[in-house]
Amino acid sequence: SGDDAEYQDELYLGRNGTDNLYTLAHGSHNIHFEASVASMGGRRRIAIVNAAELRGRVEDPLGELPALEFYQPYEILMKTRFGDWDAVLAMPEPKPDRLLGARALRHYARGVAFARTGRESLANRELAALIGLRNRIVARGRGPDEYPEFNLNPAQDVLAVATRVLAGRIRWLRGDRDLALRLFREAVAREAALKYDEPPPWYFPTSELLGAALLRSGRPAEAEDAFRAALKVYPGDGWALFGLAEALRVRGAPASAIAVAERAYARAWRWADRPLTLEMLL
Repeated sequence: SGDDAEYQDELYLGRNGTDNLYTLAHGSHNIHFEASVASMGGRRRIAIVNAAELRGRVEDPLGELPALEFYQPYEILMKTRFGDWDAVLAMPEPKPDRLLGARALRHYARGVAFARTGRESLANRELAALIGLRNRIVARGRGPDEYPEFNLNPAQDVLAVATRVLAGRIRWLRGDRDLALRLFREAVAREAALKYDEPPPWYFPTSELLGAALLRSGRPAEAEDAFRAALKVYPGDGWALFGLAEALRVRGAPASAIAVAERAYARAWRWADRPLTLEMLL
């Protein structure tokens, strides 16, 4: 388990010190895993505490191991996942300034926070900043000046998911549901095109967001498909299981099918900090 791996890491570091590649990469990887898995089970406190430790371990990844930059913004992403909007907006900008990817994801998180709290103009400002930083990364091109990857994926590819999620949320806030759904579908496609990584290169299954939007648009059968798509990749994800149960209930599925989904959700969410609502997904 993540806890066991972290415990063994502490024993190792006690013998060998912390100034080594293992601490930065493999040790941080275990913490990243625990934060990711905890988030899928609704364990907000554990997810955020681990993500905060992760950020603290990699203060300047471009000066140590550039591919680990994607650890830097994981704390703000976990706070975004759980809707801690005040905490998201209180997060400082990553330093140094050359951390373009981490800075871009901070703009993404702030944009989501503003969109979810009804502040469209501020959300649009963050979206513009996100797109601007992504464009700077794209402009670096390939070769010796290429921006470091987020572990296995080019930073610009991960940020392509972010731009569509945030743009879709802003359109949803504006009431333009058709365009919002189109953007959410694009986000799903962009996420699916990312190279496989563990934990996943994007911090939550975008199919869940699409499913929630479809369900709230009165399209429960399509929503069911979206939630099932998320569960194919993340079988025990409590958020998707909750959405599936809701979609089945709305479309009038047999009680036995609803009960199966509800039991699976209850099992996945048994150690969660608080119950889910559909609004938490969208």
